Amino acid sequence: MKSTYRIVLASLSSVLLAASPMPAQTDEELILDNRPSAIQAAPRPKPTRTPAATPKADESVAPTPRPEDVIVGIVNNRVLTRAELNVRVADQYDRLKKEVQARFGGVVTTIDPEFKDMVIDLEEDPNEVLEEQRDLIDKAIRAEESSTLQSWVEHSLLADEARRQKLVISEAEFRARLAEAEAMSELDQKTIDAVLDHAKVSRGDYEKSVYDALLIEKLIAKFISLNYTDEQYKAAYDSNPAIFYEPPKYQLAHFAMALDSSTDSKLIDDRRAVAEKVREALKTTSNPKEVFDQPAFNDETRGFGGVITRFLTLDENILPPIVQVRGRELKAGEVSDVLINKARENGKVVTRSIHVVKMIEVIPETGTDFESARPAIMRNMTEIARTRLLERLREAKTHRIITNLSGVPASKVPSAEQLRTSQANAEPINLVLPNG
Repeated sequence: MKSTYRIVLASLSSVLLAASPMPAQTDEELILDNRPSAIQAAPRPKPTRTPAATPKADESVAPTPRPEDVIVGIVNNRVLTRAELNVRVADQYDRLKKEVQARFGGVVTTIDPEFKDMVIDLEEDPNEVLEEQRDLIDKAIRAEESSTLQSWVEHSLLADEARRQKLVISEAEFRARLAEAEAMSELDQKTIDAVLDHAKVSRGDYEKSVYDALLIEKLIAKFISLNYTDEQYKAAYDSNPAIFYEPPKYQLAHFAMALDSSTDSKLIDDRRAVAEKVREALKTTSNPKEVFDQPAFNDETRGFGGVITRFLTLDENILPPIVQVRGRELKAGEVSDVLINKARENGKVVTRSIHVVKMIEVIPETGTDFESARPAIMRNMTEIARTRLLERLREAKTHRIITNLSGVPASKVPSAEQLRTSQANAEPINLVLPNG
């Protein structure tokens, strides 16, 4: 179930976070009221094995604040607590921990380029290695926290400006777009609810985030319409048409049987017979998943099974060459012959795998002319406009932004009344760029 959560959260990330972040803030960066200056806190000390001194009975020790009481981000009257940030990065912790620990698998291990100057000798002191692991995991989590906090700030900033611009999403449009987003995740409502529960996100908060994401989409579209023209899009295409070209994409029902470079003719014939049965079943069904779910065609221990792929470009790094070549020849609804993936190894011809492919849908190539390149141009323009819009919002100083990963100092946290007043008195920015 955990892998399912990861897939679902990835597919819903654009809904829950609503955008990819700008460059992440540095550790402990503090931004007050949009001023460009930043306060850099002292770095945390490296972990040590020396036990902490036991406080005397008469010493008063300040209690550790609860995560839900620590504010790490404020945008206007929106607040993000340490507890909420922890939930947003929780799924990343185990992944980062496993990645770091996997790099300590030999006598001497060199960490990836980000930590290329760190070489650990496991023969010296295992405890020291564990400290280094913790330090790496801590650094990676801090970077993840910073990136996530920045995403939250940008999402909140854009959504608030959309409201100041008096933009709204009708109930009918909202429900239609929500259903579209959930359909794209290819999950039923029960599974989506389970994912939200795992992520500690209520249905109400999830729908509010979707609504805000749609507001942001409408704000960026308005910004683009006010500042960019069709002539500019055409000029961008003419200057470098190759960057807007997108090759055809294919959605496949792909059945594969691994044979581990076999020369056993009986085994190959037996597996080919199974593949022929899959082929016949795929030819007569509109639901390939029902075929792939049959126990006779789904056996991990014997190395075979089927998947419904997302749209692929039939890249040679994803599928064997024979599947790429024959796959491109298929029209939607057609099923390939049984495809035998062979190779020559040590002077012998071996069979590495056996495949059957049913083409579900083909998206033609685009970008061969300006009109077909328009969607790619607009996607590119959306990213440019989003970045420019965020720059203008920060320059305008009409939004209050305060962030600090270690917690915003109490003296800098505005009262609820101050937040309401600043929000009520704020004016929307002029969305038209200077000089057209």
